[in-house]
Parts: sequence; structure tokens; C-alpha cells
Amino acid sequence: MFPIQKIVQRAPEYPDVLKEIHDPPKQLFARGNSSLLNNHTLLAIVGTRKCSTYGRSATQRIVEELRSTNAVIVSGLAFGIDAAAHKAALENSLPTIAVLGGSVDDTSIYPQTNKGLATKILEKGGLIISEYETGTETFPSNFLNRNRIIAGISQGTLVVEAPIKSGALSTARHALNSNRSVYAIPGNISSRLSTGTNYLIQQGAMCVTTAQDIISDLPLELLTEREQQDISILSPDEQHLIHILESSSTPLHINTIIQTTNWENQKVVSTLLSLVLGNYITEVEQNSYQRIP
Repeated sequence: MFPIQKIVQRAPEYPDVLKEIHDPPKQLFARGNSSLLNNHTLLAIVGTRKCSTYGRSATQRIVEELRSTNAVIVSGLAFGIDAAAHKAALENSLPTIAVLGGSVDDTSIYPQTNKGLATKILEKGGLIISEYETGTETFPSNFLNRNRIIAGISQGTLVVEAPIKSGALSTARHALNSNRSVYAIPGNISSRLSTGTNYLIQQGAMCVTTAQDIISDLPLELLTEREQQDISILSPDEQHLIHILESSSTPLHINTIIQTTNWENQKVVSTLLSLVLGNYITEVEQNSYQRIP
């Protein structure tokens, strides 16, 4: 359903920002929406696999606060903070990219426990990438190597929760070495899981307590209410009506909609009502409707 695409450095889909790092991969293997790799603002969110309730909650809060922006969330599909970041992105209708330490085919996705999450990422218009082609043996060093890609395709990297010796801090170092922004969420000074983030803040990383800290630094755009809406969750009939209204520069009367759809009157009325209640369309005059700007 989601074929593997090979993207070499000279291909237009290869991320321009990734070419700027010290050791860019010669090729990427991708499944899903490869257009996310260019002309978007990518934010990496990383952290420990053994995260605390605080770390998971902080991840969810920051991503939820980014919902009104055009951010693309990047992480590594690992347990802990990575999975929390991907899930929060999906829950808040933000596209997300998973950078793997192994191949991107279904049987190679690691960890296999997160294969279902990988499928949801693809189904929601996201992307899965790796520098390793199908059949490549996976070594522990692969996961450290992939950290340079996570940082390399992103304009900024947020470390949520991590000890001093962790893959997340290696991602932060790659970001620093590539002159990208590094952010960290402060944590309990008594918690080993916060020693890494607190250290980054001491070394000059931006201290993040709300998403506004990131929004003020990265070239993120605030989206209109309409742009934030995910119409893929609507029924086919509801989506069809929205497309009809979007194609018109003026409000459409219900009689015009009935003629255009060739639906029964009651079906049009009930579908319009559902969209009005969902704040997707508005009745501007009696029985005339338009898409909310």
C-alpha cells in the first residue's frame, strides 16, 4: 500500500538541509509523503525510551500547543518520548516523520511493537525514512547513526527528557554541529532522566516551558481554523460537500447543492447540519452555506 521510494542526493525529494550536515546519507529509503522533507518546518522531538509520566505529559502538551502551526514533528519511532511525540502529532492533526535505524519495510520496522504506530503515520499522510535498504542487517550503531538524520532534516531539535548518556543528547550534538536550534525542557534536579536536559540548558540550549518558546524561534506559521481542520476524519459525503463549497467563490443555496449532488433533500439537510455543528461550514444567509475561511 505504501511502496518504498529510493531518494538519492541529486533527486528533488532529497532534503536540502540534510545536504548541509557533515556526513549526509547517500540515499534515503522512504514510504509515505516524501514532500514533507522540503519546504516545511520540521521539529525533532526526542528523549529517553524509559520516560517518566512527566516526560510523556510534557511531550503531549508541547505538541498540542503546536497544533495551530504548520510544524512537522520528527522522531525515531522508539519507545518512550519518540512514540509519545508521534502519537501526539497524530492526535493533533500534525504530520509526522519517523526516522528508522533499520529498513522501512514492514518486517524490518523496529521496534515491531510500534509497527501499528508506523502504519497510522503513513495512513495520516506522514512519512517513514531510513538510509538502510531492505535486507540490511540492523546493528545497535545504526540507531546512533540515524540521529544525525533526525537532526539533519530538522530546523530545530527539542529534547524532552534524557539522562546525560543517551541517544537524545547525541541528536542534540548533531543539531548543534549543523547550526540548528536546540531546545530542552527543564526537569526535576533529583531525577536522572532530567540530567541531560538540564545540562543542555546550562550549555546554552533554549529552555522550553511552552510551545510559544519554539514558535518564537523557528519559522513556524500560525494556521487558520480551517487549515487546522482534518477533513479526512469526515464521512465521504461530508468531504464531498466541503469540496463543493470550497470550489465556489460565493455561498451556495441549498437548492444548488441538491442539484449539484443529486442527493435526496433530507440527505443534503442532514449532511449540512453535521458540518455546521462541526464548525466546518457556516450558514451565511437563510439556506445558503459556505466553507469557514
